[in-house]
Amino acid sequence: MAQSKNDSITFDSIAHNLPEILVKGERPIAVVHGSAITYDLNRMIEKKGVTNIYDAIKELPGVTEAGENFMLANRNVTISLNGKVLSLTSEQMTQFLKSLPASRIDKADVMYSAPAKAHVREALINIRLRKETSNGAPLEGEGVVAYNQQHNAKFGERASILYNKGKFSLDAMFLHSHGKEYQVTEQETHHKLDDGNVYDINNEEKRSVKMFGHDYHVGAEYDFADRLSKI
Repeated sequence: MAQSKNDSITFDSIAHNLPEILVKGERPIAVVHGSAITYDLNRMIEKKGVTNIYDAIKELPGVTEAGENFMLANRNVTISLNGKVLSLTSEQMTQFLKSLPASRIDKADVMYSAPAKAHVREALINIRLRKETSNGAPLEGEGVVAYNQQHNAKFGERASILYNKGKFSLDAMFLHSHGKEYQVTEQETHHKLDDGNVYDINNEEKRSVKMFGHDYHVGAEYDFADRLSKI
């Protein structure tokens, strides 16, 4: 059947005015790999104002804070970085994680039971650090100034750099913290003398302590096999 000129023009008009087809996709926040749950921790904290890795770990599901230690399902937690468990005391590890910028995080592997080769008998959280810069340039730097006002003021200045070219990567960080800490200690004691008399003694001590510290970290890596190590 022959088509009229008007029919052809009408068909072309309809075809050109069809709405565009949009395909939307979203990456999952968590993926299960064997006994590990891998969280896209970088996406989880991007709108929460988290500035360091210690505070970022607190955003993981099931993680609670006991003092300055982490708990996962009422189990003690060991923290590793890029699959490596560091030989640091609990206090040193806490300070180290607080000094590392959250911008270095890639993903987090959460294991309620650590694999045997990790030589850890408790739960394990492995933080994967970025080895590449975010913009593809060989060098990336970051500077942060922090202020904490509770009873007294505390300050911190942190600078970090990340260099990556080919198989070689280098990261360095320096943190200077200073200010004053306000401490209150209260004691209540009962003293019984030989004559049978009991005396209640209450003692309250207040201290203002000047503090300062320097923390630094330097790490270099050359990937001979050109592949990432995994736990």
